[in-house]
Amino acid sequence: MCFQTFKINVEYIDTFNKVGDQTYVLSVNGFADQTNEKFVASRNGYKKSSEERKLETSFRYENAAVVPSSMDWRKKGVVTPIKDQGQCGSCWAFSTVASMEGIAQLTTSTLIS
Repeated sequence: MCFQTFKINVEYIDTFNKVGDQTYVLSVNGFADQTNEKFVASRNGYKKSSEERKLETSFRYENAAVVPSSMDWRKKGVVTPIKDQGQCGSCWAFSTVASMEGIAQLTTSTLIS
């Protein structure tokens, strides 16, 4: 079935590209053996299994009795000092690393007492 779908899709790609009046061309990729329906079904959101839904818990601190009026997360090591990436264009990497560092600190230490 997948090979037949692949052949149909390759034929469509060739026909589309031969017309030549488009501003783009099509090519074979990792999804060329899938029908549109199968592709949409596999890429249209994650569906949790009933077993995963059973494992869901409520908000972690919903019964917190005392909440401080302010908290400096820098002093607790959750937020790292400012880093200057300069002109390298890797702001996405800096923000990702900072987020992961904060999550690691929150989940591996006893910050809230």
